[in-house]
Amino acid sequence: MAFRATKQESGSGVLPPEFADLEPYLADWSLPTQRLRNDKRVASTIEELDGFYNLMLPRVPEIADYVDLFPLHAMPAAAVRLLDLARMLMEIAPAVEVMRSPDVVSEFPRDRLVIHETACQYGIADERQA
Repeated sequence: MAFRATKQESGSGVLPPEFADLEPYLADWSLPTQRLRNDKRVASTIEELDGFYNLMLPRVPEIADYVDLFPLHAMPAAAVRLLDLARMLMEIAPAVEVMRSPDVVSEFPRDRLVIHETACQYGIADERQA
């Protein structure tokens, strides 16, 4: 799908109209840090992960096309929310596709992993000027 970012789409609303169906998932799945995404994955059931995975996987090309409209240093908040949903999909994909378990099945203890606590600094655009 070809997108054209308009003033209205790039600065208003929780998500662009084409993605309004994803809004119910924002609070639980659009998480800004690796730590939060990792914690969400581990705290979820495999059925919850399967549901989110099946919802999001077909939307990735459309989300990528939309997010690609904006420079990383000036992304509208709605595009950042979509990108965080896609990053959550990337977080859970190995659990769904390979491990079939929310947590990593290994001898390496999870508490020894170094997981980043800070959000990526995308430089969200000033929505009043968009």
